[in-house]
Amino acid sequence: IWDKYTLHDVCNTAEEALGWSYLELCSLGYNTPVLSKLSELDAIGVDQAQFIVLPPIVKGTPPEYLAAIRRAHQRGLNLLCFEDVCGLEDLFGVQERPDGPVPVRELPEEVFTHRMAVAKYENVNAEVLLWGASVPGGTRNLPIALLKKTDTGMTAFFNLPPTTVKRESFRQKYSHGQDTL
Repeated sequence: IWDKYTLHDVCNTAEEALGWSYLELCSLGYNTPVLSKLSELDAIGVDQAQFIVLPPIVKGTPPEYLAAIRRAHQRGLNLLCFEDVCGLEDLFGVQERPDGPVPVRELPEEVFTHRMAVAKYENVNAEVLLWGASVPGGTRNLPIALLKKTDTGMTAFFNLPPTTVKRESFRQKYSHGQDTL
């Protein structure tokens, strides 16, 4: 029980994904990617944004929020989501892995270790842009970045928290600092 409930890191990947995506998209020339409350989705139109950056959609997300996301996409807004898309798997072309989450340890030219870097979904009918492996040098058979074209636009999904790639553990950093004192 101790290992299950101890503090391994002080990071909230759900919050970080939104900030990370905002910075990345601004660097690509997008003026103001939409970062909004789910309760405000019905007020956003295609004249205001090309896409909506969503937080991870976890189990237990209220049905009215899932419906608002679907309505936004039906209005032509493209969707970008990270880590979890519970209740919206059909929009993103994925399904939960029947064998559960799998650790991701390698991407092309990237080897890393982070407890939260797990792939929870498998591809159903999306285009996989980036594959990952569960062990360094292993077979890259985990879909990481997926893109799906729908009747009303596109959806993009990152099958792990993007900020876990090449990230040093808080505990390792803190421990290293203690050793140098």
